[in-house]
Amino acid sequence: MLVKPEKKNPRINIVPLIDIIFLMLVFFMLATNFDKSKQIDFSIDKRLGVSNQDEKILFIKVKNNNFRINDEQIKKKNFESKVLNFFGKKKFDRVLILNDTNSTIETLIFAIDVLKKNNVSNVSFSNDIER
Repeated sequence: MLVKPEKKNPRINIVPLIDIIFLMLVFFMLATNFDKSKQIDFSIDKRLGVSNQDEKILFIKVKNNNFRINDEQIKKKNFESKVLNFFGKKKFDRVLILNDTNSTIETLIFAIDVLKKNNVSNVSFSNDIER
């Protein structure tokens, strides 16, 4: 006598499917969070000679990784206190960072961080140090 095995209804195992959907959910959540990372807004000033006459500009020169604020030599360790001092005395419309080609990016980022800590928002850059 030949016995046929019982046919089982095919079932889809849903546990691995739930794992895959969960991983996709985590991936897309992380991808959207990294898309909204904080950025520093800055502009490169190509029109250095053209500015409003009433505009008060604070010039920060970075030459060979040394700072000068309005032609006053400043050491890196005193830079933050001097920036606070300048903004405490006067209101500046814009900060212009003039850098030479010998300055490192670390020095520029340091200056940007100090300005950002002191709530300075209108910062421009120029690589023409001789002006």
